[in-house]
Amino acid sequence: MSNDTRPAASPGPGSSPGEVLLWVRRLAPVQRRRIRDDAGLSRATLGRWLGCTDGAVVAWEIGRRTPAGMLGERYGALLQRLLSEEGR
Repeated sequence: MSNDTRPAASPGPGSSPGEVLLWVRRLAPVQRRRIRDDAGLSRATLGRWLGCTDGAVVAWEIGRRTPAGMLGERYGALLQRLLSEEGR
């Protein structure tokens, strides 16, 4: 397994929810965590923004679960936004 923690290229603005979900599912758990950490957000804050528990965020970030459904789409869209803001 690679130690590279750079996220895969995002599908970009205007992408369908399915494309965003596929992108976030392809991210390694460590990449998901890195995006959140680099934005200075706690798991609890991210969970509140998404409408889920911090436990769900933990599960995605350690690889116990894979983001799915509408919640996974919102999670992917938020991570994309955090990445785009980081690049400014």
